[in-house]
Amino acid sequence: MSDIYWVLAVGIITVCLVFWLIRYARRVDRLHRRVIQARITLDKRLRDRRVAVETLITRASANDDEVDALRTALDTARHVSDEQSESTLSRTLRQYRTHPRCVLNEDQHMASQLQSTADELRAARRFYNQEVEQVRRIRSRIVVRIFHLAGRAELPRTFDMDDRY
Repeated sequence: MSDIYWVLAVGIITVCLVFWLIRYARRVDRLHRRVIQARITLDKRLRDRRVAVETLITRASANDDEVDALRTALDTARHVSDEQSESTLSRTLRQYRTHPRCVLNEDQHMASQLQSTADELRAARRFYNQEVEQVRRIRSRIVVRIFHLAGRAELPRTFDMDDRY
């Protein structure tokens, strides 16, 4: 083969490699966008739960220690909104549900609303964590690291909290 054929072969292989890398980088970018959307959904579900707990607190008796603990956990979750404060809110809510003067014993609509909010939160958190694991898996591949296909995007982390209702 002459030199022109070698140059042409190397050029075609290089172009194919570049297009493949661009396609791979777009896939990584698309996965990062899905993580962002999943996080937005998770944050919305956390806000929905806080609103439902706030409604529960307004319907409960004001001089109850369990309600005060729930109010404190809710305020902390509003201001900090991390895994620990959300887990504390979940645990406090579970404790309140076992309290004999719990409003949920009488108000089935409120109980079902809190249950559906908890189910939606659990689903959103699981979906978000699955998306994060998928991004972490693809970003651990050698081709992504060598060619820096993730750009400057921060490596997402899972949101691990106690979400039992």
